[in-house]
Amino acid sequence: MSKPKEAVFLRQTSGLVRRISTTDALLFNIYMISVGGALTSLFLILLALNPGTDGSLSFFLWTYVFIIPSFCWGMMASIFPRSGGDYVYNTRILTPFTGFIVNWMLVIWTIFFSAFFAYWTSITGFGTAFFTYGLVFDVPWLLDASLFFVSTNGIFITGTLVLLFYFVMVVLPPKVYFTFQKATFIPAIVGLVVAFIAFAITPQDKFMPLFNSVLEPIAGANYYQQVIDAAGTTGFVAPTFSWNAVWWSLNLIAMANAITWYSAYFGSEIKKVEKSQIISIPGAAIIVGTMTGIGAFLQTRTAGADFLHALAFQGYIMGDLPQGMPIDIFFYPFMGSVIFRIPVLVALMCLSNIIWQPAYIMACVMPPTRSIVAWSMDRLVPGWFGGVNRKFSTPHNAALVVFVLGDIFLAIYTYTTWLTYASGLFFLMLSTFFVSIAATILPWRLPDIFDASPIGKYKVGRIPLMSIVGAASFVVSFFILYQYAVYTPAGFNTMVNLQVATIILVAGLVVYAYAKVVSKRRGIDLSVAYREVPPV
Repeated sequence: MSKPKEAVFLRQTSGLVRRISTTDALLFNIYMISVGGALTSLFLILLALNPGTDGSLSFFLWTYVFIIPSFCWGMMASIFPRSGGDYVYNTRILTPFTGFIVNWMLVIWTIFFSAFFAYWTSITGFGTAFFTYGLVFDVPWLLDASLFFVSTNGIFITGTLVLLFYFVMVVLPPKVYFTFQKATFIPAIVGLVVAFIAFAITPQDKFMPLFNSVLEPIAGANYYQQVIDAAGTTGFVAPTFSWNAVWWSLNLIAMANAITWYSAYFGSEIKKVEKSQIISIPGAAIIVGTMTGIGAFLQTRTAGADFLHALAFQGYIMGDLPQGMPIDIFFYPFMGSVIFRIPVLVALMCLSNIIWQPAYIMACVMPPTRSIVAWSMDRLVPGWFGGVNRKFSTPHNAALVVFVLGDIFLAIYTYTTWLTYASGLFFLMLSTFFVSIAATILPWRLPDIFDASPIGKYKVGRIPLMSIVGAASFVVSFFILYQYAVYTPAGFNTMVNLQVATIILVAGLVVYAYAKVVSKRRGIDLSVAYREVPPV
């Protein structure tokens, strides 16, 4: 008697439920490219590594350019309203092998970034907030407490608790997190607006004495000039504007503001998904590009371009600010607080910063769980990994895997120098590169699916709009990848990073090969699943 034929997919439904609104998806994508996060350490790193650039111009210019790949992702997510993002698109349009390996690299490196942002939540979130309030209002115990958040063990403990919090959020029904997201978004934005107002009403000549008076008790007189003088003695020369510096700032702006498309990974859970993704993905890029550009302009106007460049150079390049002051306090909460010095406003700016710093993390833990579910549906990994809690409709097993790997990455990043922030950026953009190729050829590769989609009717002449946007997105993502590959200050092309990336790539190849061998022994043809769109 012949053995009964197994079903193409692991089960006939993913188990995920459409409960996420357009607003939820939009805020999720805005959190993924955290406005506050971009205006803290990234802003100063931008000035340190690209002297001669104009921070506001770089934020405005490149984030608006990123609207192109954002539209590409939004259109693809509307055509394929499934969870799994690029894995679903590329395995069906390109090849199963390409789709899995590219998504594997994205998933592993996205999990790394959950650890990266948990690490910095301790330093630039809690540490900066405690130090700022304690210094401005002379609260010694807050200054002492801030030291815990910048200590090695303090960073790991805080980071682990932050990761644990988001693990719980991923396991609970999505409504819980998206309610939390809405509730925190208000103070996060209001705190930024307060800082923007402080900068808008304070010219540079008024800011300098305010800045110096706050720092004088712990750093001596005229700390503003101390920074400029110290930078001058170590080789700093105030840069003149350079379009070449603006060009090379592309890769750093892409670090935060290009990743607007993570709502594509839970397409099976979004209501009115065809319209929601077109609004939420490009919309996030527009909003964040505008806010980061305004924030960089106002802060530069108030603090002074030469001072900020000197601060960034001496703090990040030389690692030696006068009086041993940490570079990680000189962000918008502190700069705004020395102006207002009103407890409730300072507390609001500090709270805003604490919210923005880990805002990335949910977007670094939730999407990988959906990709893992998609792998299990296609039988690339054991069904256990794709298990969905019946009560909560969430992938609890995948969430556990993501948390454990994230905490391992956190330990490595905290206690070793093996990895840098640039370690995984190449592979996050690599997914956009291949999605762009898939989008370009989709109308001819899968004409039935494309023509039946809400995007199929849009053409420019005889050329599908999808192909035009895909080709433009290909160009943008190519140049970002090029900069990550060749621009040494970005840090990706170091030997250690390349070695770690190779290990993760080889692990993905092993997983794929093992799945093929096991499936063949069980009489399952994995290629059959890739001829169909996976179930919702």
